[in-house]
Order: sequence, then C-alpha cells, then structure tokens
Amino acid sequence: MNMASTPTKRIWWRGEECQKQGKFPYMQILGKSTPVHPDTIEAWKALSLALLATGYTDAYSVWNYNCRQITGGSGLSLHAYGIATDVDPPDNRMYYNWPKFDWSKTKFTKAQVDAVYRIRTKGGRRVFLWGGYWNSVKDYMHWEIDVAPSHLASGIDWDT
Repeated sequence: MNMASTPTKRIWWRGEECQKQGKFPYMQILGKSTPVHPDTIEAWKALSLALLATGYTDAYSVWNYNCRQITGGSGLSLHAYGIATDVDPPDNRMYYNWPKFDWSKTKFTKAQVDAVYRIRTKGGRRVFLWGGYWNSVKDYMHWEIDVAPSHLASGIDWDT
C-alpha cells in the first residue's frame, strides 16, 4: 500500500502547523467536537460517516489538532497540522516495536477500516491512512490524511 511519508506530509501542509494561519474550525467527528485543518473538513465528514455506517457509534473521545512533537520521533506531529485524529485512545492503543497486527487490540473492525480506505479524492487517491497498519508501531487510535491539499481540493468521492 503506497503512502506518503510524514516528512512529505509536513511539506505538503506547511504554513498551517500549530495554527499559524489562525484558529482551526471545530467540527463533529463521530459526534465529538474537535478542531481540524479547514481544507480537511469534507474528508473528516466522510471518515465519520464511513465509521458510523459500519457500526462505530459509541465514540467517547476524538481529538484532531494538538501542537506537539511526534511521539517517539522528531519534528512536529501531524496533529500539529490538523490532519490527524485519534479515536478512543484507551480502546485503540499505541504499541511500540510491535510488528504483529492484532484485531483484538482495537475497537475498529476490518469492515470499518475498509470503509474508510474506500474514501477517495475525485482524482482517485486514497485519502486516509490508519496507524493500525503501520509496520513497526501499531497506533490503532490514529487516522491521518494521506494526500496533499491540492488532492483534497478536487473533492471527496467515497462509498461505504
């Protein structure tokens, strides 16, 4: 599965980190209010609808924007750009040096992850990346935008 690197995403979204251009708007993701990058609103709506349509209806914690360093690395987290969100961290934990994928470690189901992965730009690019599928770290709570702002500008096309 092709994905853009974190440094590439920082380049794509630079100038907006830590809300340098002003306050990020709040929106509802899974019924929880959270600040997001303004160019990502339609993508987050699609993620929320895809998860709700596949049965993820009892979220108690969703948070997107946070001006902080990346956990376990260097540079700003993608949360600092308003392009990543964490859903229900106690139920969808992060595991370091854990290359083995395990559905029992997450509240998300394969159908829910697949529904989010079907969200595409009008140009056909997959919009989201899930931290549960990462190689060396499993960050089951984490979803991030995996396209440039110019790709999102074409619009969202998704099907659950």
